[in-house]
Amino acid sequence: MKKIIFSLLIGGFLMISSGCEDWLDVNKNPNGPEKVTAYLYLGAMEQQLSLSMQWDARMLAYYTQNFAYYSTNYAYDRQGTPAWTSDMAEHWRAVYWKLGINLTDMITISEKEERWDLAGIGYAIQAWGWQMLTDMHGSVIYKEAFKPGLYTFAYDEQQLVYEEVVKICEKAIANLNRSDGSVSATFAGKGDQIYAGNRLKWKKFTYGLLAINMSHLSNKSALYKPEKIMAYVDSAFTSNADNALIGFAGSVSADASFFGPMRGNLLGARPSKFIVSLMDGTVFGATDPRIKIMLPPSTNLINAVEGAKYVGVEPNIGYTPISANDRPYNVYGINGVGTAPAGTIGMYLFTNNVKWPLMTYSELQFIKAEAAFRKGDKATAMAAYTQGVSSAIDFTNTYTGATTLGTAAPVSGADKTAFLTAVVPTDVSKLTMSKILCQKYIHMWAWAPMETWSDMRRFHYTDKYQGESTQVYDGYALPPLASENNGKLIYRVRPRYNSEYVWNSAALDKIGALATDYHTKEIWFSIPE
Repeated sequence: MKKIIFSLLIGGFLMISSGCEDWLDVNKNPNGPEKVTAYLYLGAMEQQLSLSMQWDARMLAYYTQNFAYYSTNYAYDRQGTPAWTSDMAEHWRAVYWKLGINLTDMITISEKEERWDLAGIGYAIQAWGWQMLTDMHGSVIYKEAFKPGLYTFAYDEQQLVYEEVVKICEKAIANLNRSDGSVSATFAGKGDQIYAGNRLKWKKFTYGLLAINMSHLSNKSALYKPEKIMAYVDSAFTSNADNALIGFAGSVSADASFFGPMRGNLLGARPSKFIVSLMDGTVFGATDPRIKIMLPPSTNLINAVEGAKYVGVEPNIGYTPISANDRPYNVYGINGVGTAPAGTIGMYLFTNNVKWPLMTYSELQFIKAEAAFRKGDKATAMAAYTQGVSSAIDFTNTYTGATTLGTAAPVSGADKTAFLTAVVPTDVSKLTMSKILCQKYIHMWAWAPMETWSDMRRFHYTDKYQGESTQVYDGYALPPLASENNGKLIYRVRPRYNSEYVWNSAALDKIGALATDYHTKEIWFSIPE
């Protein structure tokens, strides 16, 4: 067979497309269907997007110091990114291959059949995939991504992709606004694992994505429009009931969450010193009642030893300097790094059958709070901030119950009220950008390191907001950097090794991606203009 698989992009055409051009139309199966029902594409693609973000979060979460590794000199603790690795490449595969032409086919079939709701859902997923991909990698292949006949593919700058995401979102909303034709929640819901075919919730999701897209442009004075962001959020989620969640069965490894104990991908992860400082009262002056739900304890905490407290691991140092009984267990509730025993339940988001968040009401409220704060509308900023913290506590409460270490009780109404009293200023002039971003960080800990990383890069990790005395990420300390960084911080992940460095290196050379420290090249949205 002629060797035409010169990149993973072409591989997507050959291996999974059902709507290919004639030049790829070989070996038809006369016993198989020529046409696939549109909704049959959807569920698998939703799962792949969720899995891809979890897969890559294994490493990204160290850049944001959600986690620190239990031992010393871990490359990702030090913001490293080894050049020849498949780490952090799963979302790349998802966008170009696992979704790829399949998603285009679903949209095309849906439009031909006037199933505008399914087409709108397809566009929303497409926009979300591109947004996350460019946020991770910066320059990506967009214009030529699915162009037949190419063996190499040129890269496009991030600004173009940001603009295209907005256009795709607009297509999604236009389709989701339609109720004519063959629109049917029952039909779409056969494949939709997130909203069961509810097109109005998908429209809210799309407005949320528009808010996320523009919120990243805070360093672009001509492009960042606080009023528009606030309007997007107001058109998006109205409560936690709108949260975009995708569930895992958790019956066997193949259908379990990538972050669950059955898969065992986070055995060495520990809560970082930074997240502990945000929740133990060091930064906010009050212990966060969610800490007992979200962060694993130590032996001393389990045994209620007097004076025992939560301890986080410092990146690059590991937990060895911490006394044995004060070392935090891993996120599955296991003391050590060995394989989780059969029957291990896990903790918080780290269970086999978790409902994994993709976007939440609280996340969007914090985005609105930041936009209003930048606009100078402190009253609106305070209201959104308060709502963000309050609903974030309610969100955390939905992940309580049975754990490896017993039952995790939800935050009580009294404890929630006391905490809100402590962290929500009574005077709007006391609200700070640091409070907003640090509470957003806590809420998105572990499940959304990509969004957190986008925020941290916008603030160049250690920036102070104008007029504030502390850096935005109060208490965040830069780690020792990996040798390949050449003394610089990480701002992007290099393109996927197999498809790009093997088959598309000439295109990489044009954007400077063959350089050892390409990952430290500042990303477009973080550069002030």
